[in-house]
Formats: sequence, structure tokens, C-alpha cells
Amino acid sequence: MGKADDRADVERLKKLLTEGWKLILSTFPDEQVYGFGISTNDCGKYMYPFVLGEKGLAQAAAKHAAKGIYTEDVAAEKLRWSTGVSPYAQELIKNAYLFEGRPDIYGLSPTALAREVHYRLKVGCTALKELDAESFFGAGPQRECITLYIQGGDVNREWILKWAKKLNPPIVYERFAKIGAPQGTVGAFTEFGTKKVYETERYAQSADKKLIAAATQYHLFLFDTTGPKQLLAKALPSKEDYCSLGGVAMSGDGELIAARPFGGGRHGKEFFILRRSKGWDVTTVQLKQSPMAVAVSPSGDWIAVTDESGALNIFETTGVLRISRAGHAHWPRGIAVTSDGGKLVTGDSRSVILWNTADWLKAWKIELMIDSLDFHPSGQVIIGSCRYARRRTAEPKSASIIDAHTGKVIRELTVDGYRIGHVRFSPDGRHVACAMRADCEGYSGTNVCALVEFESGRVVDWLKSNFEQVRDFAFLPHRCEIAVAVFGHTRRPLVLWKCDTLQP
Repeated sequence: MGKADDRADVERLKKLLTEGWKLILSTFPDEQVYGFGISTNDCGKYMYPFVLGEKGLAQAAAKHAAKGIYTEDVAAEKLRWSTGVSPYAQELIKNAYLFEGRPDIYGLSPTALAREVHYRLKVGCTALKELDAESFFGAGPQRECITLYIQGGDVNREWILKWAKKLNPPIVYERFAKIGAPQGTVGAFTEFGTKKVYETERYAQSADKKLIAAATQYHLFLFDTTGPKQLLAKALPSKEDYCSLGGVAMSGDGELIAARPFGGGRHGKEFFILRRSKGWDVTTVQLKQSPMAVAVSPSGDWIAVTDESGALNIFETTGVLRISRAGHAHWPRGIAVTSDGGKLVTGDSRSVILWNTADWLKAWKIELMIDSLDFHPSGQVIIGSCRYARRRTAEPKSASIIDAHTGKVIRELTVDGYRIGHVRFSPDGRHVACAMRADCEGYSGTNVCALVEFESGRVVDWLKSNFEQVRDFAFLPHRCEIAVAVFGHTRRPLVLWKCDTLQP
């Protein structure tokens, strides 16, 4: 690892790990061990060894079966990789390594925290790899019966597999990777961007569709998807005083970005304007009411922000309020602008309004439950769906297709068995990406995506995995992929859905 203090941490951790393991193995010499590793919390505050063996597993399974919940066989299957229920855990916790002399984890900025966590986990990984090279875990067939991994508190499966892949021979890793794989995954996807983003709320794209801005907990990201390459990961308003982001918009050239906070907190009545210079200049703009949705003109000469009062507020790019128009009776969470910037549409769970951006007067207003909106690339048609129904009111199951000139609903787009919650047109207007939930009265996460032909209504592709919710889409025609913004399970900012249907 290079530095003297790094080396000292590795050596001390190796000593602590081996002392703990040797104690257990000498006390229980007939244990059939199948797993060694390090337990920690997800930020590496402490580390201590664990060991998993068949006899210890049988003991733990018998205790759980005695409660009458599972049989011993079922309990053993569920507990096989649960480090905390091992009968050896309490003894090994005494061998905790606390990284004395290192910075206090809980007093660091997000950037410094990420750097420190990486350092600690790299120390743990290096210690295990060196012990493996010294044949502490055996060699040949004996080693192939052992799985090494790091268990990190409330982390997801991908986090564990990342370290297991570094620590094990391919035959061992591939066997381990099959355990607990998500069931029912439909469609193919990869992920890109900084790890451990719990929630990605919204996307914005440049006119050429190659730049994506992502609003997440707790950073604004900017990606060049031709690489892909992460260009920016910025906490707003600053790394010392950051907030969760709930919306983002971008000018056509990608030089101007506007972002709004998610929910309340100290930044609940603000939004942020970022302008590219040598880096990114941030302006914080105060509002009288909490912002609900944000849009930027394609030419980058105004910013539109709806708020809790139902108003539409138009700002100069400097943050100066240009005009405010009363509009909705409820929270207008939906917003979209035409590619030429001439029309803007807003929607809540009661109504939809089309605005002429030349004078910011209403072209029409209709009563319709729509708070997710997008324009067809031609600007002639609007598609909308409902994410948040009014209390005691069932949300619509279909997406509405609206004539942008008259405000008349032309037809409905439906997917049998599902309720459509969020919609987005493809750049050529031929397809619509839909985020959906099962059509049932009880709770069902919006975790199913369908790619639907706009004209025929035929579903041509599906994506489903262990997402809690799908929040937004961004089409990447140059990659034949759709970026999917998801909530839950610690996904990266870009979940890249591979859609062969989108090939030119």
C-alpha cells in the first residue's frame, strides 16, 4: 500500500485477525470451517474477525428452530452466511481493531469520509490477501472450500461481492456470487458512477443526450455518457452543509444546471443554480415556498420553478425573480419544456397547465390527475401519468396522451396488470419508458419498467430487479441504453438498461 502508516495498520490488523482465529480453531479443532473474514460497520469504524463453520452453523440453526419459526434445515440455509449468529461471534468481537490515530469517522465531510472509508477497507482487504498468500487459509482443494469476504453492517449484496471478488480464486467467487442472487430479475442492466447512492431522484440531459445530470442523496452528479465518465460529484450547497436533492434541470449545452432540495430541512425553501466556469459556480436562491419542480430553458436563458403554493416562478440565470404566476391548487410536481423552449407544461394531482414562455400566460388548463409529464420531441403531444394520488382517490392506471394545442386527451396508454407512475419519451418519439407498479390495492413498489411503442402500445422490453422504486429515465440512443434512476438497495446513480430495441 506504500506508506509506512498504511503498512503498520495492515500488520496490526493481520496480528489481531490471526490471534482471534487461532483461538477459535484451537478451542474447536474439529470445526469444518467454510468462511473467514472481517466484520465491520459500513464505514469501517471498527474491524474484527469472524469464522463460519458447519458445527457452529448447526448450533445456531438448532437455536432458531427451537423458537418454532423454521425447521433446522431451513434455519441453516438462512443463517449460513450470517456472521452475527455464529456462536464464535461474541468471543471474536473482543479482537476489534479501532484504527487508533486515524480521523474520527463521524466528524468528516462527505468527501473526506469516502476517502477514509476506502483507506480502511483497503487495509482490511490487503490484510486478508496477504494472509491468503501466506497459506493461512490453506492451499489447493483445501483453499477452494473456504470463502473470504468482508461483512459491512447495513450494506447490499453488491458491496459484499465486490470485496469477495478481490479475495477469492474465481471458482470460489463464482460459487459465492450465486448465493442470494435476486430472484425474478428481468432484462439486462449495468451500473455506473460513485458507489453507494441510496436514492437517485431525477435526471436532466443535454440536447445531444450525451450529458446527464443526476439529483441524488446527497450529491449532484454530471456524467459524459460517451465514455462513460463521471465529471462531477458535488454536494449542494456545499460539502460542509449538504442536502438531499429532489430535482434537476439542464440547458441544452450543459453549461447551466438548476437543482432543488428534496423535502424540508434547513434548505427546504431554496434551489441552486450552477454555471460552468473553470469549475462550477453555485448560487443559492431563496424562495417563499418550498420548490416542487424545476426546468431550464434549452437555450439557458431562464429557470422555471414551481412551488408548494401552486405558483410558477421564472428566474433569470443569476437567480433574480423575473415573474411569478398563480397556477395550481395543489403541489405541481410535474414539469416539462419543449425542445425549442416555446412551451412549458406543469401538473399536479388535480390539473395540468400549458404555459406560453413568450409571455408566461396560460394556453389552457385541464382537470386531470397528472404529476409526471413529458413532451413528444415534435412538441405536438404531451404524455402524463400520476405518481401521487389525492387522498382517498385511486390513481389512474394509464398514461394520458394530450394534444398540446387543445389540451384534449387523445387516448390512453396502458400496460395490462400495472399502474403507470412515471413516463418519458424516447428522443425519436417512437417509444415511451414507463415506471410501473402492480395493479393492486396494497403496497407495491414502482419497480417494473416497460418500454412501450408509442403508436401501437405494444410492450417491447422489460426491466425488473430488486429496486424499491424507479423515479426517472434518460434515453441514451448512442449507447442503445436507458439510464434508470432508482431508489433503494444502494444502487449507483446510473442504472444502464440495455435495450436492443433501441438499436438504429
